[in-house]
Amino acid sequence: MISDQERREVAKRLRVLDATITNRDTLEQAVDKFMKAVCGDIPFSQIRYSVRNLCGLAGILADLIDLPTCRNVYDEVYDEYEGGCCENGFKCSKCGELVEDCEGYRVKGTFNYCPNCGAEVGE
Repeated sequence: MISDQERREVAKRLRVLDATITNRDTLEQAVDKFMKAVCGDIPFSQIRYSVRNLCGLAGILADLIDLPTCRNVYDEVYDEYEGGCCENGFKCSKCGELVEDCEGYRVKGTFNYCPNCGAEVGE
């Protein structure tokens, strides 16, 4: 799972590519700089400009762009208990993080993001 901090670091490296890649660079040199900006020091195969490396790079970019989503399954999990749980809580369907709000600090259903994995809470 890619964190917001990792996403910001990659974005920062991509923003300086315009100054890093020059018109004197070959296409291979420009691709090297682009791959390094996106992937950092992740090792690539010996066949540097292979289709597999480009597919891997596309997958990394997709993970950076697409924020993960989850559902709040708190009610589904705790419906079976009568009076033994809080009325308001959050359980992430993606990572299993559990947050119970027995004191009622949050309005029921106001969990927008998982506090553990950062996934956006959907319906």
